[in-house]
Amino acid sequence: MVGRPALVESSAVGLAFAGYLIRLRPKPNAVQPRFLSAMLQSTQIRKVIDITARSTSGVHNINSTELAALAIPCPQLIEQQEIVRRIETAFAWLDRVTAEHTKASRLLRRLDQAILAKAFRGELVLSDGQAHPVADAEL
Repeated sequence: MVGRPALVESSAVGLAFAGYLIRLRPKPNAVQPRFLSAMLQSTQIRKVIDITARSTSGVHNINSTELAALAIPCPQLIEQQEIVRRIETAFAWLDRVTAEHTKASRLLRRLDQAILAKAFRGELVLSDGQAHPVADAEL
């Protein structure tokens, strides 16, 4: 994917980066880096980037002039902070739901196996202790 943003933390200061990457340094009093990253990943901006990207030998590229021409909404810093907070909260929730889904899927497979094992052993019983009619049926 061309034009994909990545945040570089201050711990990476002084490190070299590949020549095909474009480094953006937003003005701290105007744009929050996490907000800019989120905007560059938004559907609307991605569409513009994808349309603008040029292909050379099958490799898509976008240059710094084309990036600078992008019309990115830029609300006040306090609004940017709130937008970033909401995005991060939503992604944290999605991560929790995904983890719960994965855990539930594993448990469900184990439950299915346990039920099948009980069925083959003839151990399925109703809540009153009686054998289930299907378990007693003759084949």
